[in-house]
Amino acid sequence: MVAIDGVLGAVPRERFLGEPADGDITVVNSGHQFTLEHALDNGWRARAALSYKRGSMDGLSSDPQPNLDADKRTLRRQYRFRDYRSEDSTAQAELVGRVRFGGVEHELLFGVDAYHLHFDQRLLRVNPSAANPYAIDVLAPVYGTPHPTLVLNSETEEEQRGRSFYLQDTILLGDQWRLLAGLRAERYKQVFANIRNSTQTTQDLSEVSPKIGLSYLASPQWTVFANIGRSFRPNTGADAAAQAFAPEKGRAVEAGAKWENAARTAGATLALFDIRKRNALTADPLQPGYSMAAGEVRSRGMDLDYSGQITRSWRANASVSIIDAKVTRDNTLAMGAGLLNIPRSGASALVLYDGQAGARRYGIGAGVSYSGKRLGEVRTAAQAAAGKASFELPAYTTAKLVAYWELAPRLRLSLDVDNVFDRTYYTSSTQSTWVTPGAARSIVLGLQAKY
Repeated sequence: MVAIDGVLGAVPRERFLGEPADGDITVVNSGHQFTLEHALDNGWRARAALSYKRGSMDGLSSDPQPNLDADKRTLRRQYRFRDYRSEDSTAQAELVGRVRFGGVEHELLFGVDAYHLHFDQRLLRVNPSAANPYAIDVLAPVYGTPHPTLVLNSETEEEQRGRSFYLQDTILLGDQWRLLAGLRAERYKQVFANIRNSTQTTQDLSEVSPKIGLSYLASPQWTVFANIGRSFRPNTGADAAAQAFAPEKGRAVEAGAKWENAARTAGATLALFDIRKRNALTADPLQPGYSMAAGEVRSRGMDLDYSGQITRSWRANASVSIIDAKVTRDNTLAMGAGLLNIPRSGASALVLYDGQAGARRYGIGAGVSYSGKRLGEVRTAAQAAAGKASFELPAYTTAKLVAYWELAPRLRLSLDVDNVFDRTYYTSSTQSTWVTPGAARSIVLGLQAKY
C-alpha cells in the first residue's frame, strides 16, 4: 500500500505492487513446549519447562523504495530473495515457597534458565538504477517487468547462548504492606559470522538486573503499588552493513492502583509508566527493509484495564491506553520523533452475554477496538532539519462479533466475525510507500474440545 503526498486511499488496499512472477514468500513456524509442576512439602512448589521453536522464511519479493518519483505515481522497487532460518531452545526451573525469618514472612522464588539460538540469514538483492528503474505505476499498474539479476547482498550466521539465575523475595510487612526485591544475573555470548567477507564478531557479556517494588493494601478492595527495575535483552540479526547489534538495555518505572470487588468477580488496574531503552531496534530510514539500533528511546503513559462480571449473565473486558513514545538520543534519528507504529492512544471493549438453553450454555457478544494516530515513517535528523513532514497512519475503529454454543459438556462451537463493517484501515508501516492494510471482514468458525 502506498501513500501519495502522505495521504492514503488513492491506491486500493487489494492492489498488488509486486510482480506475479515473484511467487510466494513461505513462512513456516513450529514449536513444542513441555511444563511440569510438582507440589513439595511445607507448601513449596517446583516447576520445570522446556521449549523448542523452529522457523524459516524464504522467497522472492519486489519491495518498494522509500519515495515515489516526481510524477507521484511511479514507484521504484528493489528485488530480493530471502532465506532466513532459526532454531531456538530454552530450559527453565523454578522453586517457589514461603518461609518465616526474623519474625517476617517471605514468599521466595528461585530460578535458573538457559537458551540457545541459531539464526542464519542469506539475502540476495538488487536496487533500482537509472538504467533499470524496475518501476511500477501505482495508479495504473502494468505487470510483467523483467526481473533484474540478483546479487548476493549479505550472508550471516548467528549463535547466541545465554544462562541466568534469578531470585525474588516478597516480604509481608504486616497485613497491608508488601515489599518485593528481585535480582537477575545473566551471562550472554553471541558469535556473529559474516560469511560474505569471512569475518567474525563475538560478544561475551554479563549483566545484573535488579528490581524493587512496594505495594500497600489500603482496603480489601484497593491496592496501591510502585516499582522500578532494569532489563537486558540480546538483539537478534544484523544492520545494513551486516554488523551485529549491541544488546538492548532498559529501565522501567511504574506506579498505580488495583481494585477488586468484594466477590472477586471483577477487577481493574490503573498504571502509569516511564520506560527508557538503549539500543532498541527500529526501521532504518536510509536502508529500506533493514533495522538499526536507536541510541535511546522513551515511552511514558497510562494503561487502564477492566475485566469481570457485570451481572450474573453479563461480563466485559475493556482497556484504555495513552502513550508518548519518542527518540531521546541518537546520531541518525531526529530527536523528539515518535516511534514507528506505536499509537498515541488506544482502547478496546468486549461485552458478552452468557445464557442457557436447556442443559446447554451459549454466549453472544460484541466488541470495538480503537487505535489512534501513529508514526508511519522514521525521519533522520537531516530530514527533520530540512523540514520533511512526518508521515502518520490515521486512527481507526473496528467492530467484532463473537458467539459460542455448547454442543456437549466438553465440546464447544464458536463463531468470530472481525471487522464487521469491512472498513479499510492501516495497521502498520515501514515507510509511506510500504504500508500494511488491515484485514478485510473475516469469519472464523471453530470447534473446541476438552479432554
